[in-house]
Amino acid sequence: MAVPVVEGNQLTTSGAAATSLAVSQASGVTAGETVLVVLAADLTNALSDEFNTPTGWNKILGHAPGGAIDAAVVAYWRIATGDSNDDITVTWTTAAEAVAWYIRVSGAHASAPLDVTGTGVSTSSTSHAITGVTTTVDECLAFYCLGFDGGDGYTFSVSGTGWSESQEAQYDTGGATVSGCWGTKEQASAGGTGTATVTSSVSDGAASFQFAIAPAAASNTSIVIPTGPWR
Repeated sequence: MAVPVVEGNQLTTSGAAATSLAVSQASGVTAGETVLVVLAADLTNALSDEFNTPTGWNKILGHAPGGAIDAAVVAYWRIATGDSNDDITVTWTTAAEAVAWYIRVSGAHASAPLDVTGTGVSTSSTSHAITGVTTTVDECLAFYCLGFDGGDGYTFSVSGTGWSESQEAQYDTGGATVSGCWGTKEQASAGGTGTATVTSSVSDGAASFQFAIAPAAASNTSIVIPTGPWR
């Protein structure tokens, strides 16, 4: 087995506060790949069903803590068919600005790519410790994703063994909108991914979580030795 690979991603930002966002596909999506969408929004509601699940997609987790956090994040996955069925429009219940990434992953399990999902983390600081997950198989690709209360959270950085930031974005520079980021870690052996600690440019609320994508099943490389009769 080998760790799944991020092949590319595409950023989409909302034009204004809204209750939906059509997330543009990343270029080069092909049938059989795992595709992910990570979306961060400036939301005040604490609703478990704040984010709806589009037809043909699977929700990994949506975390909308509400209150003073005033930020939310959600992620989805699907096995790509390589056509318009891979399109996605994310909807939610309260108008807000949003940023989202459409992510292509190769080398993931062909039918059940999601290995494990963490729990939502709510923080209000410049330091946002995102609790790790425990993978169940070797060679997973772990992800963290974070939504921040305000465009002024950008730029971000991450610390924690093996973690690296992949992308970050802001709706604008003001404190009344949204920014966010995501990153990955190659998890060679099954077990804990460890905390990913994201540092934001200003102190404010953030919503975050981790999840992990499982690798494709190992090929059967066993050698079949024929039996007699020999001549």
